[in-house]
Amino acid sequence: NITEDNLTFTITELDVEAGQIEAKPIALNNGEAVNLSTNSNVTTFFSYTAADNALLELKTDMPYYYDYNTWTSPQFGIKGGWWSTVSGGNDGYQISRPVPAGSTTLLKVTTAYDPSTTLENPYTVTATETKFADLPNIEIVVNKDGTTSENTFTAPVLTNYHVKWYYVNIPVKGTFKISSGGKSYAAFKMYSVDCVDNYNENCYVVSCSPRQDNYVW
Repeated sequence: NITEDNLTFTITELDVEAGQIEAKPIALNNGEAVNLSTNSNVTTFFSYTAADNALLELKTDMPYYYDYNTWTSPQFGIKGGWWSTVSGGNDGYQISRPVPAGSTTLLKVTTAYDPSTTLENPYTVTATETKFADLPNIEIVVNKDGTTSENTFTAPVLTNYHVKWYYVNIPVKGTFKISSGGKSYAAFKMYSVDCVDNYNENCYVVSCSPRQDNYVW
């Protein structure tokens, strides 16, 4: 029931705040947490520029929640050929990948919160850059005859969809078996130095997908 006489509208051009659009992201600093919006269904763009050839970890403590009113759930993804979103759980979301020095990674985060929950503190996003040489080292003991001894390395317990990186220096030729002990649905990938130096995430030496009765390389 609108006629030309009572229909009016106004167009106003406003300044865009940092984080509101892809072209104007909020810059993240190494190890520094940045607050997310305390409102649900808000999308914020972040960027991180690597200082060195390193491993970049992007993570948030925002838990998973599906909002049936707006049909939204938390989104945590990086810009590649498309927005690549990772899954998460009650302990948050994580992306972990090699990056070359000087490269910029663009991150998009969409919030989704339970309306019955009052946030006392905002959830955060953190970017952490770690040089490969500074990763935890899995030591392989070499016997006098050049063979390697069986070695057990106890890694911290990981939650669903979270990644942990380690450095392994293999000093002799041989056949090596790596096993998770069959206690978890863990998936493994091993990269050569050339793979990470060229930053090809698909250039792994060997991979092992989860199988209920076999977690062995």
